[in-house]
Amino acid sequence: MEMRYERFFSMINRVIRQRLNQQLKPYGLSESNFMLVLRICETPGISQDQLNREIYREHSIVTKAVSRLATKGWVEIKPDQNDGRRTNLFPSKLARSNYDEIKQILDDTNHWIATTLSADEQQALDQILAKLVPALMNDDFK
Repeated sequence: MEMRYERFFSMINRVIRQRLNQQLKPYGLSESNFMLVLRICETPGISQDQLNREIYREHSIVTKAVSRLATKGWVEIKPDQNDGRRTNLFPSKLARSNYDEIKQILDDTNHWIATTLSADEQQALDQILAKLVPALMNDDFK
C-alpha cells in the first residue's frame, strides 16, 4: 500500500513548522513551545497534567518545555495550594503582553493553510480532521 497520507502529512507539517518558526523567532519562541504559552494564557492556573492532556505531548517533553519557558520569563510555575505534588502554570507579564501577537501568528497561519481551499473544501477538511484526530488519538497503537 502506498504511504500517501504519511507523506502528505509530513510535508504539510514541515512547511507549517518552518513558517511558524520564522514568525515566532523575534519572540524567542518556536513552533514546539508557542502553543504552550497560548494555552497557559487562555487557562491561567492550568495544571501541568491537564496541559499534557490538552496538547497530546509526552509528559517529559512538556515538563522540559515549561521549565525552559519559565527560565525565559514566559511562564510562572507555582505549587498547587490544595495539592503540594501538583504545579499550576500561569502566564507571565511577558506572555500576557505578547499573547495577541502570538495568537495572531496562529490565526494567520491557519488562514494561510486554507487559502487555496474553497469555503466548502475548508468545511470538509475541518470535518475530516475533527473525525480523524480523536480516532487516531484513541488508537491502541499510539
